Amino acid sequence: MSAVIDFFRSNKGAVVSLAGAVGVLVLAFSMQGCNLGDMMTHRVPKEMRSYTDGEDYVSLNESPFVLEEYMADAQRNIDQYVDANEKSALLFDFINSAVTVGIEEVGNAPIPGATVISGLLLGFAGLMIKKPGTAGAVAKEKMESFNKGQDVALEQFRDMVSPDKLREIVSTLKEGIKE
Repeated sequence: MSAVIDFFRSNKGAVVSLAGAVGVLVLAFSMQGCNLGDMMTHRVPKEMRSYTDGEDYVSLNESPFVLEEYMADAQRNIDQYVDANEKSALLFDFINSAVTVGIEEVGNAPIPGATVISGLLLGFAGLMIKKPGTAGAVAKEKMESFNKGQDVALEQFRDMVSPDKLREIVSTLKEGIKE
């Protein structure tokens, strides 16, 4: 053992080299399970942070998935916008042609002021047209109103009829059925 210690004392360069080699081995073994793509990160724009759960930085390995999700969501939004725009354009064309034909016909009418009257009537009709999505809101309000009325009626029924009175009514009905 003393021979080894004497060797290291006399060869300090060998000791430094050996320590460096051991350090490199330890570092290599510890880094073996690491992935450099997980260690390298980059900043995410504010508009895309909802796709990273609010994180400011994302690793290089996760980056393609975040971008893919962002692009898919953007494409869905574009498709929905284009679809809604096309539907609105069709409705506009239909209403515009109907109004144009109506105004042309009224303009040829012998009644003075018919154009003004028809404009007022068309404006009033436009106020009566339901907006898109109104049916769902009305249905929801009706359902909430129905449920509220049902709850009030049930409470009033419970106040009017006690459990003992209800049992008596049920037994009377059962006896009437048996007879």
